Amino acid sequence: MPFTKKNCHNTSPLLVNEFKNKKFSKSVKDFFPNKFGNLHGCEIRAAISDESEPAVFVAHTKHNKLKVSGRDIRLLQGLSEVMKFSLNFTYVGHSGYFFANGTSKGPLKALLNKEADLSISDWYLKEHRAAFFQNSVPYFSEKLVFVVPPGKPLSPIEKLIYPMTLHAWILLLTCYSFGLVVIFVVGRSSIKYQHFVFGRDKQKPYLNMFAAFIGVSDHALPKRTFARFLLMMFLIFSLVIRSFYQGSFYQLLKSNKHHLKVQTIDEMIKKDFTFYVYSGLSDLFQGTEGIKRRLVKISIEDKISYANRILNNPEFLGALGDSMTMIAFHNQKMSEDFRYLICHDVVLIAPIVMYTLKDFYLLNEINSNIDVFTAAGLVDLWHYRDIDKQALKIKSFDNPKVLSLIQLTGCFQVLIFGYSISLIIFMGEILLRSFSNTTLINYMEA
Repeated sequence: MPFTKKNCHNTSPLLVNEFKNKKFSKSVKDFFPNKFGNLHGCEIRAAISDESEPAVFVAHTKHNKLKVSGRDIRLLQGLSEVMKFSLNFTYVGHSGYFFANGTSKGPLKALLNKEADLSISDWYLKEHRAAFFQNSVPYFSEKLVFVVPPGKPLSPIEKLIYPMTLHAWILLLTCYSFGLVVIFVVGRSSIKYQHFVFGRDKQKPYLNMFAAFIGVSDHALPKRTFARFLLMMFLIFSLVIRSFYQGSFYQLLKSNKHHLKVQTIDEMIKKDFTFYVYSGLSDLFQGTEGIKRRLVKISIEDKISYANRILNNPEFLGALGDSMTMIAFHNQKMSEDFRYLICHDVVLIAPIVMYTLKDFYLLNEINSNIDVFTAAGLVDLWHYRDIDKQALKIKSFDNPKVLSLIQLTGCFQVLIFGYSISLIIFMGEILLRSFSNTTLINYMEA
């Protein structure tokens, strides 16, 4: 028995029972006990990194005692409670590196030198480590994504035309162009028709139309009913349109409206983005040829500087590869203006594992318990104690709704109704004048 109350890691045979005089000397029911279900408080050595937040948090108390926490530590503590072993952190330090030829530094170096029995620090499952270590079953799946630049801010001209859709602008310009055409045609007609449509003493109809459009009051109103109705309908129409536009434009100026950031990896490839990934993750980001050709390896120390360049420059044609957890952890510590934006196309879902010594005798028991923890949702629970799910959602002002033809239908209905009334009055005046002239002629002939 390797683990008893008095011995730890002892592989000497232990007499469980013996058969004498045609019977067993002890009334033992379990002849094949679970040797690893109860380790009787024996010590398991662990190597962890102090640079693996939020998976592992490392702090020192006032009395220089080690204080560790985080998702991976909670997993170890859960295994410790179930399997009844004690933890001894024999290595706590720099995360280091591990190359395919075995050259290493950090927790995995301690594991390779058998200074620890296992190592856990948000390790990704990688093929080249299989020659040196064994790995547990995956206990978490990490999404690898790209940090992308924010969308470009709207230019001054774009802000002016944004409050309405293209179709609304076309219809609106058509209406005002029609008014200009009417002024042009009537202006080349006789004075009688000009007075009838524009009113008397209206020498500058183009300027009067523009003044009515921008809301300048007109103190010299036309005297004819038809001209009054035309002016009234145009003023009401312009007032409603202007109010809609000004309200939407005001909301736009209050908002932080930008163009959309890049949405997909294909869009970034089409725009010839460069993909920056630090060396520890670079092998996981080479899934597609488009990314692989544009991938640039950077050091872990340069990651923050590249992320800030991407965050502060909408024109920057580059993206930074990282895990969703690390991005969310950064965002929840920062204010809104310094939060990273992500492309929601996931490059890869990478499994997170624990590494152990080769042929580690506790691995099967550890895997069985990890399966129970993950199935029960405990690992996710431990993970989201330190990660805010909302940290990847950037809050902003509610963007104003673009005015479309649906919102402007009432304005055009008022205009058409007004023109219809004006036309009826116009026809009435013609008929009335014709009737008056006919009556006068008949009277004179009589």
